[in-house]
Amino acid sequence: MEKRRIRLDIDGVVCRLITQEDDRYMEDLAKEIGEQLEETRIVSPYITREAAALTAALNYCDEAKKKGRLNALLKDRVEELEVEKELWLEEKAELKKKAEAKPDLALQQRAQQLEQENARLAQATQEAERLSRENSRLSEENESMRKVLQQAQQKLEQRLELRQRLVELEEENRKLREAAGVSQQQKEQRQREAAQRSADLEEKVQQLADLVEEQGELTRETVGSLHQEPEEQAAPQPEAPKDRGISPALDLLERTAQENSAAPALEEEEEEEQPASSRDKKRRKNPLRHEDEYVQEGLVSFFEKK
Repeated sequence: MEKRRIRLDIDGVVCRLITQEDDRYMEDLAKEIGEQLEETRIVSPYITREAAALTAALNYCDEAKKKGRLNALLKDRVEELEVEKELWLEEKAELKKKAEAKPDLALQQRAQQLEQENARLAQATQEAERLSRENSRLSEENESMRKVLQQAQQKLEQRLELRQRLVELEEENRKLREAAGVSQQQKEQRQREAAQRSADLEEKVQQLADLVEEQGELTRETVGSLHQEPEEQAAPQPEAPKDRGISPALDLLERTAQENSAAPALEEEEEEEQPASSRDKKRRKNPLRHEDEYVQEGLVSFFEKK
């Protein structure tokens, strides 16, 4: 490479050098030297720049000499290995010549065994690759089956939850049916009790109606007897026959007066002779009984029969 000038800044000191190396390499060297000086000043804070530079130079010289010695040793070892290589090559050539001149049966058998072993290993390698592919396929199938199993397990759990919910709903339904049966029994019991109370009440009302009717009969009989006594007391006594023929007009007036006085008595006798059915027809109806004519539109009788 062509030599050229380069300017470097090493720890504040500007250096102008002539070199064949590229700028990147020289900048890396300057940076490394600056870091070495900085480390030296950190270890010894009161050291001067020149002393730090000398210390860095000593370190680099020491490292260079050690690497030079190591390089020399490596070169010597390389030369020895090259000599050994030449010796091995010569020995190999001699052995090859001997083998070509007189083949060694043991070596041939060993070579055949090695070839067979190599073929067997190749087959084993192919089998291992096939098994690896099969293992990968089985792993994928196992993963898919695991996913399917998880989904089936989730569905099974959902079904179990639904079944448990169904059992709970059936239990609630049974309890509701039992409660409904008890309510129906209570309702029927209440209806029977209400019907019994209604029958008892109707019986009491009937008894009261009969009692009122008996009282009415007694009252009517008492009133009838009271009416009969004054009529018997007020009945006219038979008078001596008067001489008729004196005046026809007077006779007519007397007959008319007698007929008028006898008419109320005849009417009372006719009423007594009338049957009880005709009296019942004229009798006022008991308002405590259920009568159709007392039922008004929009109202319901308390004693209405169900």
